[in-house]
Amino acid sequence: MIWTKVTLEKSADETSSGALLATYMQALVAAGLPADAELYHGETQDQGQVFYFSPRSSEIMGDRLKAFAPESCVDPDVSGLSKIKL
Repeated sequence: MIWTKVTLEKSADETSSGALLATYMQALVAAGLPADAELYHGETQDQGQVFYFSPRSSEIMGDRLKAFAPESCVDPDVSGLSKIKL
């Protein structure tokens, strides 16, 4: 399955991650909080942040993700990452 990965560099300010999460929460609520919409968060080796959007979450976000330089990835290993919950 194709997931979407967003990486925020360490130099990115906290408003970038806050904007990403706020956008996701608004989109998720507007979509009726589907159970198959998942988002995982972790830190990169250089203390940046990484977010993995499930296929359903990516679909819900649509063009909103473009502002965060998304990358497609196949079945990422999300063990050890935090699942974002509303």
